[in-house]
Amino acid sequence: MNSLRPLISMPLCLALLVSLFTHPLLANAKLGLPQASKTVNATPQKTPAKATPLLSPKEEAVVLYNEGVRLFQASQDTATQSIGDTYRLRQDAKKAFHNALKLNPELVEAHSNLGYIELAENRPKKAVPYFEKAVALNAKHEASVAGLAIALNESGNPTKAIELLTSLTKWYPEHERHWFNLGTIFQQEARSDDAIDAYKNALLVNPKHPPTFFNLATLYHESKQAQSAWTYYERCIQMDPGSALALQSQNRILQLEKSFPDLINSKPPIENR
Repeated sequence: MNSLRPLISMPLCLALLVSLFTHPLLANAKLGLPQASKTVNATPQKTPAKATPLLSPKEEAVVLYNEGVRLFQASQDTATQSIGDTYRLRQDAKKAFHNALKLNPELVEAHSNLGYIELAENRPKKAVPYFEKAVALNAKHEASVAGLAIALNESGNPTKAIELLTSLTKWYPEHERHWFNLGTIFQQEARSDDAIDAYKNALLVNPKHPPTFFNLATLYHESKQAQSAWTYYERCIQMDPGSALALQSQNRILQLEKSFPDLINSKPPIENR
């Protein structure tokens, strides 16, 4: 495999997406984009007559969904728990989402999060139907369309993934993650010019994203545009010094020095670029 392969890390993209899209819903929330709010108790307070009204199916579905979100978010804290604990949390989250869907099959976020669980467990083909169901219920549900694009790409259908991500960049042009994901797939497909355009759009939204700088540098490095490659490697180092990407960038700069010795004296200071 080419040593200059791009930083096409779907787990990295997934981590970003999951952290943004797994939110609890209020018990009375309209189904649609996830609500970034705390889980609430959907059980009504007791009346003076000590009668406790039963929850409606949709209210109970929200309670179950909230529990699924809590478990799924807990499963992402892999730094402080064993692999077995992570797996059990995901399975419990999956059960909660399935039980929520039995009560309310139109709960878009439950379908979507089931897809993300399958992605987290490296089963993109099993994730696809969950995302497709969510998108069928809400064609512009951001989390679901983004997840479907990732799942399709990892299942061997980059063409459809590009189509979906292109739509997302039109609907949500201010969300850099869609531009970045689109760039990585273009880069996988050797569509360098398209990848460069996507990454530069990502940097317009977020000019401090080290993976975007690194991937751009890699594209220029592979096409022997040494000056541009050097610039973006240095930007990556500046944005996150001491990181693994910064170390890789330093190694790539050493490669450039060997391949293009005249570059050392010809490159302008980075602060002037």
